[in-house]
Amino acid sequence: MSNTNNTTPETRAEDIRRAYDQYLRRGHEHYELNDVSLDGMGYLLPKRLEAKLVNAMNTLSVLRPLCTEVTTAGDRALPIVNGHGKAAWVPEGHPIPMVKDAFDRVNLDSYKLAAIIRVTSELLKDSAVDIEAYLAATFADRLAVSEEEAFIAGDGADKPLGLIHQAKVGCTTESAGGVSIEDVLNLIFSVPEKHRRNGTLLMNDNTLLSLFRQCAALGTNLWLGKDDPFFGYRIVRCASMPDAAPGSMPILFGDFKQVYINNNGDRSIKRLDQLFIANDHVGFLMAERVGIKLTVPDAVKGLRVA
Repeated sequence: MSNTNNTTPETRAEDIRRAYDQYLRRGHEHYELNDVSLDGMGYLLPKRLEAKLVNAMNTLSVLRPLCTEVTTAGDRALPIVNGHGKAAWVPEGHPIPMVKDAFDRVNLDSYKLAAIIRVTSELLKDSAVDIEAYLAATFADRLAVSEEEAFIAGDGADKPLGLIHQAKVGCTTESAGGVSIEDVLNLIFSVPEKHRRNGTLLMNDNTLLSLFRQCAALGTNLWLGKDDPFFGYRIVRCASMPDAAPGSMPILFGDFKQVYINNNGDRSIKRLDQLFIANDHVGFLMAERVGIKLTVPDAVKGLRVA
């Protein structure tokens, strides 16, 4: 056992890093991890692994870079301003009128998302492999997909309520079962101008392809490529957005910075030595608590297909 007296923050951090590496690779549990132990439920994610996981998830996720992320210690009510007074012209010597802003509270709830992966014993024993990077990339691939599906279309039952259920209907398509360029314009202008300034169009590939084809049929070039704006607004593709079908909401538009993703507490990881022992594999369980909330109802609206 190493002497913990007179240790510097740097040596303490290195001791913890080595202890995590021993736990991940061999299942050895050292006293250096006592402060991050979850009493038999694994350990809080080490900072380096957390950073690698966040980077990997931000690369895979569409919504996380678009939205505002907050980290809380539990579900909480977020105070927001839902109505602003106006400045007034005041004659010299006259009192300045008092104007009260309107405040509201938005509940930031969260739900547990977990994934189990298996890793071969050979890979864990190979010191040339960056095991933290491997676990981060593998878990990010699982978590990011499930997150995005729920963030967009979740029904609120043991998972977040998705944005297509939170957003107001900005307008309904003029024809049944399809989306036209004019429908997209109507959606854009259904959002208040202050939220259009940072507006983004969110849709899947099929909806975008339909709009491309309409432009081609009309002989117009509304945009030239993926980085060109549509009527001045950025298009972001998201595979979790629904196709255009009667009753669906295939396009969202608005200021997604008014959408808050709640990261509730720290992620955890647990090594599962017995689960895949017959295959000479080791299981790993990672869990997080997340939620999503549109905090300003008029900031993002959806296009409903007739």
